[in-house]
Amino acid sequence: MREFFSLDGAFNKYAGFVADMVILSFLWIFFSIPFVTIGASTTALFYVATRRLANREGYISTDFWHAFKANFFRATLLWLIVFGIIFMIVWNMLLLPDVIEEMGALGSIILPAQVIILIEVLFIATWLFPVTARFDMGFKETLKSSFFLANRHMLTSFLCLLTLVALGVLSLFWLPLLLFIPGIYAMAASYLIMKVFKKHRPEMDKDPMLELREFERQRDEERRLASLGILKEETEMIYELRNKNGMKMTVTPLGCAIISLEVSGVDVALGLDSAEDYGKKHPFFGVAVGRFANRIDSGKFTLNGVAYELEKNENGIHHLHGGSNGFDKTCWSVGEVDGGRIVFLHESPDGDSGYPGNLRAKITYTLTDANVLRIDYEAETDTTTICNLTNHSYFNLEGFDAKDVYAHEVEICSDKITAVNDVLIPTGDFIDVTGTPFDFRTAQTIGARITAAGDVNNTGGYDHNYVLRGEGKAASVFAPKTGIRMTVSTNSPGMQLYTGNFLDGTVTGKGVTYQKHSGFCLETQLFPDGINHPNFPSCIVKKGEVQKFYTEFKFDW
Repeated sequence: MREFFSLDGAFNKYAGFVADMVILSFLWIFFSIPFVTIGASTTALFYVATRRLANREGYISTDFWHAFKANFFRATLLWLIVFGIIFMIVWNMLLLPDVIEEMGALGSIILPAQVIILIEVLFIATWLFPVTARFDMGFKETLKSSFFLANRHMLTSFLCLLTLVALGVLSLFWLPLLLFIPGIYAMAASYLIMKVFKKHRPEMDKDPMLELREFERQRDEERRLASLGILKEETEMIYELRNKNGMKMTVTPLGCAIISLEVSGVDVALGLDSAEDYGKKHPFFGVAVGRFANRIDSGKFTLNGVAYELEKNENGIHHLHGGSNGFDKTCWSVGEVDGGRIVFLHESPDGDSGYPGNLRAKITYTLTDANVLRIDYEAETDTTTICNLTNHSYFNLEGFDAKDVYAHEVEICSDKITAVNDVLIPTGDFIDVTGTPFDFRTAQTIGARITAAGDVNNTGGYDHNYVLRGEGKAASVFAPKTGIRMTVSTNSPGMQLYTGNFLDGTVTGKGVTYQKHSGFCLETQLFPDGINHPNFPSCIVKKGEVQKFYTEFKFDW
């Protein structure tokens, strides 16, 4: 080896070691760059392509290049490990004669021992790429899972190791046999990897490496979601919409929930940790609400002479937001996904939560290059029914993790609100906002009069329906701290200003514990309990009609 590099004159105890390291580093850099680049690129391309084939509509990212880059970095880690191990094996083989010459019998077992150790390392490393594809696992969990999967077939792995040990021992007597070890290992490892991967890869998305207790917890949760007609795989789907100005929004079919909305680098939407969490009980973060948003008195109404009784899911007395299994807990079908636009579809059967008629609902989210988030609501039925759809996103223009919304300056294009009793059921009357804490006809901070507003009906803050002047601008909100302004426009007759009065520190999401008044909602809608008040705008949808409403949230900064 030393004669090959013409360095034998320079070799002494220390110079030889330094020379070996210099040569090793040079060869490592020279050979690793093309080897790792080609290997990682091929692996990432293959992985992204197969994921898309396996799950076309549910693929996490709609941007192929973004997905390729993310997988390329993980593949690079794998190929650096693989190349390093192969390189070390070859390097030791070249140095083995010198090692045996200098160390005698002890040196003759060094390479076989190294090969045996490296086998396990390579076998575990081979699993690092598919396991890290889960994104949500830390380093320790990833390494543990890789080790677990690599050794599922312990007997087969043991036989493979035993064969290589035997070859290593035989190589002490016939050195050329040592040259076959890498090739034999490569074939054996490839066979085992293919066998284990074929059998267990479909289970990896279901976390087969979790301990029994965690597995049982997830099994129980899947059963609960299944009882609601929700598939766990569907709850994990996240779609991202972007515009050319850097705005981006993530949504999930579960409840049509808006998980995040990034404006000028600030996520202004309160949300939960994962898409799956939207199938659990939460304060309607970012979701579509229906069939009927807001409250219906005593959960009762009469339509065409027929009395209907709905689920009384608010304190066992009133009906709220379509019931405990309303549209917010429904996993909607994904219709179209096109850059900055996504369409969600749902069919609510006759009798769903007590409502009459088969209702077909369609909600479209569009993120435009004018920095507008537009939500279009459509509903049609085969039998006369009632419908009132809205979105219940909580905003904080200082960021979802900001303490409160008191400094937000709000302007609302409304001269009156619907009067309510102490349990927030409309009385049928209207209140002129002049001289009251509800007057936002000129910009006022939320915090200036929030206590006074909460004292009116013991609401703890704002939770009132504003009667809008007509189609067009409904409200404007400005956060001086970030310079972000949100302007709301709609063709709905009403808009609920809600300031998160029931957030009490028991709900967490995105690493934040949400406290009272940490977000506000501007829910464009038909009036609460409108079916029981003839003087309110009609919420009735008849066969052959299509109910259409829209809301636009325009952002400036």
